[in-house]
Amino acid sequence: MKLLKFVTEETKVSKGMKQPEIHAQTIAKLMCTTAVVESQLYQVSPTQINHDAFNKIANDLIQTYKDHDYCRESVQVVLAKLLRNVAPLNHGAKLLERIAVELITDWKTFVWQHADNLGFYLQMRAAYLDRYVGQLRENEHVFENQIFSSENSYKKLSKILS
Repeated sequence: MKLLKFVTEETKVSKGMKQPEIHAQTIAKLMCTTAVVESQLYQVSPTQINHDAFNKIANDLIQTYKDHDYCRESVQVVLAKLLRNVAPLNHGAKLLERIAVELITDWKTFVWQHADNLGFYLQMRAAYLDRYVGQLRENEHVFENQIFSSENSYKKLSKILS
């Protein structure tokens, strides 16, 4: 937690900052968060995590995804890695629930709005299928859909990719 608090303090954004400075601070924070996820510093043991650290990481990633379009692809990769590595699984399931509610909301429109959204959804769905099938409480339906099951979906896919 000390490291995460330090990173937060050192990458604070103020109202007087110019856009390039804000971008630099955001990317610096994301890089540090990525390093923490890569090293699994939130993991106390194979069966325990530091709840405060895990929640701070999840909150920071979700907020970065919401606030900074230019970081979304990087955030989705880090979230996917976090979901694939966290143990015990119930913490990852809770994070997937938050992602479904806070970021994806209505998957049917979210997925087809932009190629980045489709990529994000597919990353989260892959993490769900790898480890979390049957573990979500309310939003299982979000990740169980076969989005390429109709011809109409291929038309949508070609439209957002072109």
